[in-house]
Amino acid sequence: MYKNVIKVTSALLICLLLSWGGVVSAKSGAYDYSGNFSKQMAQNFLDRDYLIEQKAAYTTMDYAELEGKYVKLWDKELNAVYQKLLSKLDRQQKDMLVDAQVGWLQWHINETEFVRASLLNDRKLGTLGGIQELRAQKDRLRERTLELMEYYYHLGGTPEFEYQGQQQP
Repeated sequence: MYKNVIKVTSALLICLLLSWGGVVSAKSGAYDYSGNFSKQMAQNFLDRDYLIEQKAAYTTMDYAELEGKYVKLWDKELNAVYQKLLSKLDRQQKDMLVDAQVGWLQWHINETEFVRASLLNDRKLGTLGGIQELRAQKDRLRERTLELMEYYYHLGGTPEFEYQGQQQP
C-alpha cells in the first residue's frame, strides 16, 4: 500500500510541476491590439493535443516522452513559419530577421547548456529536472514560434500550423 501512495503522490507532484505555468505562458500577441491573432493561436492543435496527452501521462517516462515529442513538434513549426516569414520580407528585413533568429537560437542553445551544466549534472533539480528542462525548451520554442507567426500575420500572411493534430477533442 505504501508503494501505491508513493506512486500516486509522485504522479500528482509531476502533474503539478508540469502544469504550473500552463500552456498559455507564451507572450504572443504583443502587437495584436484587435485580439484576432491571439484568438486564432488559442485554437491551435499543438496546444490542444499537448494538453490531452499531458492528462494521459502517468509515469516520469511518459512525461519525458511527452515533452521531448513537443520540443520536436514546436521546433518544426518554428522552422516552417521562419521560412514563410522570410518570403514576405525585402533584403534588408531578411538580414535583420536572420540576425535576430541567429541571436535567439544562440540564446536558446546557451540557456539549455547552462541549465544542463549548472542544475542537471549535479541533480539540483532532482529527478524531475530533465523533464523540467525539456519543458523549458518547448516553452521557448513555442513562444518564439508564436512571435514569428504574429509577424507573419501582420505582414499579411495567414498563420497556419503545419501540425494538424492527431487527437479528437
